[in-house]
Amino acid sequence: MDGLDTVFDFFNPQDPFEKYKSEPRTVPVSSKDSSSQAEINKLRHDIERLLLISEALWTILRDQHGYNEETLQRRILEIDASDGKIDSRKATSPPRKCPKCGRVVAKHAARCMWCEALTPGDPFAR
Repeated sequence: MDGLDTVFDFFNPQDPFEKYKSEPRTVPVSSKDSSSQAEINKLRHDIERLLLISEALWTILRDQHGYNEETLQRRILEIDASDGKIDSRKATSPPRKCPKCGRVVAKHAARCMWCEALTPGDPFAR
């Protein structure tokens, strides 16, 4: 399987969890299991919502701005490869430093906790 196949598994309309839904449980369900199942269901819902948002944004770009599938595929591959690996993932972002005092700032913090300076960050930081 080449890198593009891996990247585009993300866009496969088949439910990625389908194979797990039909597997029988062989252990009794405990309260921990049910809370884990609730978390899995929440994550599935979040993934479906993100896929809908991605599809909506893509169709706007395609229909209103004339982009094509090849352009989208090329950009996905570029972003995937930006960390040196084509694995359908992007590496964790390195720690940010405050532009004023130079101390490490929390990834999504709007201000430095040490000097209160504004610390705009990358909204796609991981």
